[in-house]
Amino acid sequence: LAYEVLERGQGSKSLTENDTIVVRYLILDSEGRNIFSQDEETSEELESTCQVTDFLPSISRALVGMTLGERRKIYVHPRLAYGELSQLPPNTLLIVDISLLEIKSSVSDPKMMRRGKREQHEIILKRG
Repeated sequence: LAYEVLERGQGSKSLTENDTIVVRYLILDSEGRNIFSQDEETSEELESTCQVTDFLPSISRALVGMTLGERRKIYVHPRLAYGELSQLPPNTLLIVDISLLEIKSSVSDPKMMRRGKREQHEIILKRG
């Protein structure tokens, strides 16, 4: 797992795993194809209100610490994503280009945030 900061954010609040956020993101394979699009020419970004933990655990770890307005490119090795167990081509490297648009709230009770392992490993994020 690696990431680079493409645009620095502003503000003093950094994301935690308990936050509800609004993000704009694009998820690509190593060839630069949008994995959510049937049209290889489309690079449509998705926007979603979600919890930090709605992502794969590896992506969630890379989001923690982001500040409002920050944009990151996250590189997720196949074994930290789906490996061979996916509808994607086996052992696909994921590249997530994500911008933090809003931090809505924090959940104070982490038990309320827990999700089943199967649900966490469904396709990366629910479409908002």
